[in-house]
Amino acid sequence: ETLPGNILSSTQQPHQFRGCDGEERPCAVKNFDAEHVLPSSASAVGLGKTFEIATRENMNTSIPVDFTGLWWIRCLDDPVVCGTSRSFCSLYRSLRLEEGLTFAGMTSNTTGEPWFLAQLSAQTNMQHRWMFSNSLAGRIAMIAVGFTGASENKLNMVFYNRTNGRIGSGSETIIWPIDKIDEDQWLRKTIWTDIGGVPVSNMNYILTRIVNADGTPHPVLYQKWLKHVHGWQVRVFNTNDDCMRKCGSLTHLRGVCKQRCSESS
Repeated sequence: ETLPGNILSSTQQPHQFRGCDGEERPCAVKNFDAEHVLPSSASAVGLGKTFEIATRENMNTSIPVDFTGLWWIRCLDDPVVCGTSRSFCSLYRSLRLEEGLTFAGMTSNTTGEPWFLAQLSAQTNMQHRWMFSNSLAGRIAMIAVGFTGASENKLNMVFYNRTNGRIGSGSETIIWPIDKIDEDQWLRKTIWTDIGGVPVSNMNYILTRIVNADGTPHPVLYQKWLKHVHGWQVRVFNTNDDCMRKCGSLTHLRGVCKQRCSESS
């Protein structure tokens, strides 16, 4: 049996991970080496499903805004590209709070021309859809999400056209505009409007596609991501059972979590 808190090293045998899937209450958390976000790589070592790559088939909209694949939450310290302070980006990268997401299952309120103004939603909290790391900060972030965000919660967006939109922040004083840079990169800004009444923008990142819809790595950006996560592992929720997610984010003792969640259900 594989315990969800264990760190699977490249020298361990893949069979140690089997037993985590296909049960009534599977392991709440999966750890795996970064290259196993690729379906072919995960399959080759018997890891089962590690991450859900967004495709046109599993996205419930045909809107002409391409969010297929797997996306890296990429904080740069280039003020020309990002307008972000070097100190913030250096800190953010070192913490390894979150490493990526998928828009699998995304829906839209429009089904044809005119496509815009469009409201888009994606259940990014669900299993295999948001990547954390096994750093201390990444583990704490995962605990926070497990206890504060139900698996069915949605990331909501509004798009004004094919290249400009806004992501819902859940706050009236924080605005998250998102603007297209190219086919594989979107600039997501953070604007605080409550700092002396003056808009401030200094916490931006570039949403960067690292895996294509067909599961193949981006020829350039995937390698940049691997370099960024070198020495760390990826952690994902492996179940949509909210009780197991809460418990499993705290402890690797799956038997304890299964008993506790069985008693509470």
